[in-house]
Amino acid sequence: MYFKKKPTVIEAVQLNWKNWNEVCELVGDMISVTNPGRYGDASDPCGEQPPFINVTVATPEGPVTALHGDWIVKGYSTDLGFHHWPVKPDYMRENYEVTEDKPAWPEDPKAINEDEV
Repeated sequence: MYFKKKPTVIEAVQLNWKNWNEVCELVGDMISVTNPGRYGDASDPCGEQPPFINVTVATPEGPVTALHGDWIVKGYSTDLGFHHWPVKPDYMRENYEVTEDKPAWPEDPKAINEDEV
């Protein structure tokens, strides 16, 4: 699912059991044996019953815990490359809208960076 924050398009998935496969796909190797999803509190239970899931997200500012119901956002910038951060559900509702547009980031940022050198 894609969302647009005027004027930026990001990719995001809400952290919950129903979307667990999509969460794993979005964050890739960030979820691992050393950083598994784990039971915890919920910021927004999304209509799901406990147990709730939490996961640590490696952000450019350092590790942050995403709670069940938070959105995990994927973005790209030339100085940081691909990066993720958690967003609370109310902030997501107020600042982003669903869009059919895809994010305008490079398919292979390493190739882009090498060409710029």
